[in-house]
Amino acid sequence: MGQSIGSAVRRFLIESRWGTSSMVALYLSLISGVVVSLQYDSAHPYYSASSLDILAPFGAFWRALHFFASQAFFILAVIHLVAVVVDRSRAPMAFNRWLLLTLSMVAALLLLFTGYILRGDATGSSAGMIAENILLSLPLMGGLLDSLLFSMIDEGMKRVYANHLIGLGLLWLALAWDHIRRYRVNWRQQPVLVLSLIALSALISAPMEPERLGVFHTNG
Repeated sequence: MGQSIGSAVRRFLIESRWGTSSMVALYLSLISGVVVSLQYDSAHPYYSASSLDILAPFGAFWRALHFFASQAFFILAVIHLVAVVVDRSRAPMAFNRWLLLTLSMVAALLLLFTGYILRGDATGSSAGMIAENILLSLPLMGGLLDSLLFSMIDEGMKRVYANHLIGLGLLWLALAWDHIRRYRVNWRQQPVLVLSLIALSALISAPMEPERLGVFHTNG
């Protein structure tokens, strides 16, 4: 009984089109991200993000869609990676391709993290400062990495915003291009995913935590 359940789970994991789902979620994230970026001001991150929810037409929906679609993209990409590892019928991938795709997951994670920081709310700002101080504490390369990724102490959200909007996206595309260019993906292939993300975004707001009076310390 246990073996049959395990084999069924393994077959479902291997046969489901996780990669296609991940790319469709990425397309939704990109479309909604363009709408959100038109209203975002890196000089006033929390004000512009919260104003998007309140003042912009359907702003809360677009911000929620960007948040949930981005999360779905990364989670589905991780499941796709696990499915590839589990599927022993696939031909072994060349080391250089495997390395590039692994690094693309790191770039995708940084894309999510910078978006988390850009909200400028209590948790986002704290997460950014914690990450920056961790990098600055690293010997030799810490300062360089911080200047490339965050530089929040000197530049506020400018470097984070530039990386989220352009730098990390181009890095991910360069790392994953040889893999994704082999496949044609259309949103009609995943209607349930698309409708689910749209419905979720219409019903549930994306996270936004205001500053809490009297709270001056956050554990990393």
